[in-house]
Amino acid sequence: MSDRIRSPHSASLESTFDVIVIGGGHAGTEAAVAAARSGARVA
Repeated sequence: MSDRIRSPHSASLESTFDVIVIGGGHAGTEAAVAAARSGARVA
């Protein structure tokens, strides 16, 4: 379950993530840490 995200600012940059967390508050940080600990590639 991964989608490729292409930045409109850099056509040559291509990255693959399993989870993209929007927000860096407590809940966002906990979500990112939990996903990373389970082996997901997190952005």
